[in-house]
Amino acid sequence: MIVAPGFVDIQLNGAFGHDFSDVECTPEQILEVRQKLLSTGVTAFCPTVISSAQDTYAKVLHKFKRTDDGHIVHGANMVGLHLEGPFINKQRKGAHKEEVLVDPEEGIKSLDERYGAEFLSRDHVALVTLAPELKGALPAIAELRQRGITVSAGHSSANIQQAVAGVDAGITMLT
Repeated sequence: MIVAPGFVDIQLNGAFGHDFSDVECTPEQILEVRQKLLSTGVTAFCPTVISSAQDTYAKVLHKFKRTDDGHIVHGANMVGLHLEGPFINKQRKGAHKEEVLVDPEEGIKSLDERYGAEFLSRDHVALVTLAPELKGALPAIAELRQRGITVSAGHSSANIQQAVAGVDAGITMLT
């Protein structure tokens, strides 16, 4: 027998037929995902909400709270939300709906307005993915880091200078 630490999944958009960005996703479904993740070796994860309309964030973000009760009954721990977008480059949108993508023109104020200021804290959010080349992104990155939130560059067309500026502002990951 090999004993090893469990996996940490930093981008789980949903699992076992449940989508975390769906306003119909229930606390019972979230618990089901937590419980079933253990069978895959995942013991902690970041539930990920992708680029969505502002009213969607208001309906889904409150369902995901950090947990530290993980064990056989409750399942894998949620270590904080991963907010992937909508502050991403339209040229690199992938599966994200273009009509909900926006630039963070007013820096952190744009993020607070989109997600809800009460959720954009270390108590709820572990990771935000955005494109550093967007207007207003650099001051938003710096403020997110001040709040203790990890920032990742993703869905980006940043050139090397823009990427370095993003790192200087506080980006520590690529997704």
